[in-house]
Amino acid sequence: MKRSLLPWLAVAVAATGCRGTIYDPGTIDPELEAACGRAPAPAPSAMMRLTVQQFRNTLAALFPFPIDPGSSYPSAPYHQEYTTAVAAGPIAYGDVEDLADTAESIALQAVGHLDQLLPCTPAGGEAACARAFIDDFAPRAFRRPLEGDERQELVALYDGARGGAQPLDFDLGIAAVIAAVLQSPAFLYRLEEGAPAGAGLRRLTGYEIASRLSYLYWDAPPDAPLLARAAAGKLATRAAVESEAARLLDDPQARASAWRFFSEWLGFGDQIFETRVPSPLAIDFSQEAQRFVLDVVFDTPGAPLGALLASDRTFVDGRLSRHYGLDAAGANGGNAAGDSDDWHAVTLPPALAAGLLGKAQLTAAHSPAGATSVVQRGKFVLERLLCHDLGTPPPGAQALSPTLPDDASPRQRVAARGAMAVCSTCHRDRDDAGIGMEDLDDLGRARTRYASGAPVDAAGVLHALPDSPSFVGTAALAQLLAAEPAVADCLARQWYRYAAAHQESDGEAACHVARMRKRFAASGFSLRELLLSVAGTDAFVYRAAAP
Repeated sequence: MKRSLLPWLAVAVAATGCRGTIYDPGTIDPELEAACGRAPAPAPSAMMRLTVQQFRNTLAALFPFPIDPGSSYPSAPYHQEYTTAVAAGPIAYGDVEDLADTAESIALQAVGHLDQLLPCTPAGGEAACARAFIDDFAPRAFRRPLEGDERQELVALYDGARGGAQPLDFDLGIAAVIAAVLQSPAFLYRLEEGAPAGAGLRRLTGYEIASRLSYLYWDAPPDAPLLARAAAGKLATRAAVESEAARLLDDPQARASAWRFFSEWLGFGDQIFETRVPSPLAIDFSQEAQRFVLDVVFDTPGAPLGALLASDRTFVDGRLSRHYGLDAAGANGGNAAGDSDDWHAVTLPPALAAGLLGKAQLTAAHSPAGATSVVQRGKFVLERLLCHDLGTPPPGAQALSPTLPDDASPRQRVAARGAMAVCSTCHRDRDDAGIGMEDLDDLGRARTRYASGAPVDAAGVLHALPDSPSFVGTAALAQLLAAEPAVADCLARQWYRYAAAHQESDGEAACHVARMRKRFAASGFSLRELLLSVAGTDAFVYRAAAP
């Protein structure tokens, strides 16, 4: 039974000649050919360290019993907004020790369940069984057949552990092998070396493409069918890669991975705002955003981007319904009273019908505790939704801010900054966008007056768009953005950054992101098609050859 976990391994040995199969990119779009040419515009070669979630999911796939990985695996800081970025995963000196401790702890847990892990019986010969274990476990951990001297080195490690002045027993010899595998770069990283594919190009191997697919859409290692296709050389065409991408995206595992992208794109990731509201309500904020996004992306066939940005529908439980001040009886007869955990869909009143922009999780993420921030909100709209590069404030910028009374309204502060040339250059666009969202407080609740009693003035201008359209309130801004092609273009760019693990070059934008944008638009801005589109680019399978 254990050996059936790797039906692809024997095939892989016989199919090594398929590694050099030339990838067929399919039909070149004539409108993109001028920018891209017939040769792919390759992305740079990369080493992507597994994120914390990917690490945990990979362990779950490796071990058929519960494993506690502890909390020492180095987390990836946000870099260019995404934890998947190559630059987010460096290993510092202290991390090496943490990785070693984590690997050893897992190995010792694992050998307590050897009867479930070994593909053999030690009583039949311990040395032979250890080698059988290496042949089973290491390829699964590395997501590919062993290469070069890798098997020989692991065998030597086991033999060394069993010999010497203080030999280890069989179980601890196996533990030494497990710990070594779990510290190997082949396990911790997705290494994309590829095979030569013309001047300046390398094409990813079938196994590397399989890992790209599975870690993008599942945050987990490839399953047996995907590895079998890699072994048989059946990931050598764009159609084959896109077919596998669709299969993975249609699996329930894809929901959590897609949510990770959307939550990081929206700027809150795994944050829970329990320092601002009671913990149950803070968890509700996160749950509402997740339920809403996943319902649009996965449960509403063909749902367009506009459904995310300007929907009047959301999901609440009793506690969250009361927080928003919704009617006692919401849609589907949901009861807003009390702290009921009965989640249900509701139709929001006009002031709250702002799609993602009206979610408490998002408003809290882009507001300081206890207040709103015109600057932070405007920055979010410009950077995350329109992909404007706002740069960094000049040194001493805070000291240049106009001095105003503590009770000055947001409108007064915006006007004061706008009157100062040294401030207005940077602040006009973000201030005039952010002020239009003042009708929602920092926790997503509709308001017409501030706590001081002063009326809320939520008249904004979006200078970043042609003709600088004006709007009043967050819901009106959401409607404006939902109809704006630049937002769809930006989302395609953001998804490319997340999937490619780096910020795109001009060449990548002209070729790969442009191809994604065109497919996105042609589908009626279907979010599902956007998520699939990156797998149809040459960037998904080609890398630049190292100098």
